[in-house]
Amino acid sequence: MFLWKTVSGAIPVAERLATRGVKIDPRCLACGFEGESINHVLFLCTLARQTWALSNIPSLVDGFAEHSLYHNIFHVISMSRNAGLPTESRRTVPWIIWTLWKNRNNLIFDGKVFHQFDLLAKIKDDSDHWFLAQQVQKDDEQNTSKASAGIHKVWKPPDNPWLKCNIASSWDKHNKVGGAAWVLRNSLGVVLLHSRCSFSEIETKQDAELRCWLWALESMHNLKIRNLLLAAEEKYLMDAVLRPAAWPSFYAQSESLLFALSHIPRWQIMFEERCANKGAFLIAQSVTREDRRQSYVATGYPFWLHELFSEEMYTT
Repeated sequence: MFLWKTVSGAIPVAERLATRGVKIDPRCLACGFEGESINHVLFLCTLARQTWALSNIPSLVDGFAEHSLYHNIFHVISMSRNAGLPTESRRTVPWIIWTLWKNRNNLIFDGKVFHQFDLLAKIKDDSDHWFLAQQVQKDDEQNTSKASAGIHKVWKPPDNPWLKCNIASSWDKHNKVGGAAWVLRNSLGVVLLHSRCSFSEIETKQDAELRCWLWALESMHNLKIRNLLLAAEEKYLMDAVLRPAAWPSFYAQSESLLFALSHIPRWQIMFEERCANKGAFLIAQSVTREDRRQSYVATGYPFWLHELFSEEMYTT
């Protein structure tokens, strides 16, 4: 929709804002040149030129066209489909355009502007998160398809002497509350311990997931678990730990998780689908859905999930 508005001239620049009663300087606030236009903001402004140059997207031989927004848009979209360029560079094209425009609006209305390298970091993070979301959605659709075909994965115990710790989190967006839970079982499927914890001032779902992982690992360290099999639904965090070089946007998360894991003598991480992680998820969800804020550690499993855990133990 934004690209359509861009090429059709439907997004407001200085002249159109003036007709709406918004008095602003017709010069570009980023570089000071006269005659702000859509083409100028997205391609010709000094800030825009630097952003495109640092994004590894090849520019036109003579630079961006000064009098043809369409030509410039066509070029960068063509570059986004150029298989000869790195995937990470190609897929940032829409976010470069969108972020440059938002940056311009922030400068006009709030007097705030991103530093050049902060702008590039935000573009990359937004792009990575979006494509990660698409992969998660694709995985969910595949899981749903498998379930509809009668394929149902069940919880499986670890090999002796490993202990399997299933973890799960939940997040209440409106109250900024995160819920977390872990369930520790042995090779016979017996629940040894379970725990629940609540966190306040959690801004995003990803923050809740990271706090859950760190809290569970801290708990395992305090319990002196020596052979840990961590089972979780957040595949992106698992990949960030096991392949940090392939997930540079999650460098901070991978560093903090690897540090927490360094306190455990032997550990493994595995992806667990929701259908096999239901017990831990329901305990975590009780924090945000039923407002059970009390944090605790207890032996066995909670009585209200007796049927679920009993069935999983007997299935194994």
